[in-house]
Parts: sequence; C-alpha cells; structure tokens
Amino acid sequence: MSYCRFGADSDVYVVGYDGGFECINCRSVKGNQRSWYGDDHGELFHHLLVDHLAKGHMVPDAAMDRIVMEQTTIANDAHNAQSIEILSILLFKLTLTNTVFNHLAHAGHVVEEMEVDFWTIIDDLENLNWPEDD
Repeated sequence: MSYCRFGADSDVYVVGYDGGFECINCRSVKGNQRSWYGDDHGELFHHLLVDHLAKGHMVPDAAMDRIVMEQTTIANDAHNAQSIEILSILLFKLTLTNTVFNHLAHAGHVVEEMEVDFWTIIDDLENLNWPEDD
C-alpha cells in the first residue's frame, strides 16, 4: 500500500507491507542498498522528518497525516503507546514557533539556576554556627 509516490509534490516513494515500511530508491540511503526499511510508524515518521523534510525534500502532507492517523489508531500495546508519545512530542515541537520555543528553553534555564541557588542557600544554612539548644 502506497503512502506517497514520486511526483510533482513528492521526492519520496513510500510503501507499507506486512511487518514494516519501505522508502523505495531513498535519496538518503548510501551505498548499494537503494531503499530504507522501517518496522513501525514511529520509525517511518522519523525517517521522513529527519532524512527528507529536514533536507528540503518534498514529502506530501497527506502522507505525514496518514502516518500519524494510523499510529494513533493502532495504539493497543505499550510499545505503540510509547511511539505515540514520542510522535506527539515531535509534532508539538514542530508546531512551536522559534520565539515560543526560545522562551520555554529560557524558562528551563531559569528554573535550573533557581534550583542551584536553593541548594547553595541550604548548604550555607547548614554551615552556620547555630546556638546550642537548651
């Protein structure tokens, strides 16, 4: 079953079969092997995202949407649930604008600095010469 084929809007040809996926004549595969193979929707999504979209290759939105839809439909076991969580995190990060992402990253650094300051204060308190209890 084809997810997308080479054409005016696609630089990839992806098919699914029992037990996995194949990106036929994959531009990101080096050496004699001409196709990329993956076992699940998460691997396929990652391959298309990192090895194609990030390099400027055209991948139809409909193919990416279908991969996400199928992944969420077949989430019956722990492995699939974990894959959906990873996929959701990737999608969330992709939808954030750079500004929002930078603000979140900055907030994380501020929290880390506050934690360091807190433990420094605790260490200072432990080193004070407290009067003995009566």
